Amino acid sequence: MKEEWRAEYMHMNIKLMDAFINGKEEGIEEGIEEGKISTLLSLVNDNVISEQTAADKLNISVEEFDKIRKEYEVKEPEPV
Repeated sequence: MKEEWRAEYMHMNIKLMDAFINGKEEGIEEGIEEGKISTLLSLVNDNVISEQTAADKLNISVEEFDKIRKEYEVKEPEPV
C-alpha cells in the first residue's frame, strides 16, 4: 500500500512539473508575441512603418492588425 501511494505521488509530481514547464514555455511565447505587437504598434504610431508592413510582419491582414491596434488603445492608458 505504501509503495502504491509513493508511486502515485511521484507520478502526480511529474505531471505537475510537466504542466508547470509547459505553462512557462507558453507564457514566454505569449510574451514574445506581445512584445512584437507592441513594437510594431509603436513603429506604426510613429509613422516609421505602414500598417501593411506591420501586418505582413505578423502574417495577418491589415484589418486584423487594425483590430489589434484598437484593442491596445483600450488596454494601455496614456502616459501622464
